[in-house]
Amino acid sequence: MNFKGSHFPKDVILMSMRWYIAYPLSYRQVEELLAERGLSVDHATINRWLVKHSPTLELEFRSTKYYPCVFTSIFDSFPAISLLMFSRCVYKIKMAIKSVL
Repeated sequence: MNFKGSHFPKDVILMSMRWYIAYPLSYRQVEELLAERGLSVDHATINRWLVKHSPTLELEFRSTKYYPCVFTSIFDSFPAISLLMFSRCVYKIKMAIKSVL
């Protein structure tokens, strides 16, 4: 991510973006949190940061996401292990559906 030309440090931008994305906060509430820490940032600036940097962050997070039910080539060599892993994945999916219902 390129923060060149920003008026605020990278840490401040990422922290405010994290607060907005991770918690149910409005732009004005994030603005107030930054003001409590001695930073004067307008809520429109936070909106611009999110519009500009959110797609990059999403691509970064999705590329490193861990998928526990994806089989690798080692499981192709050992069918018993792949069957065991498959049954665990099916069990987890069934339990997730039951907990939602």
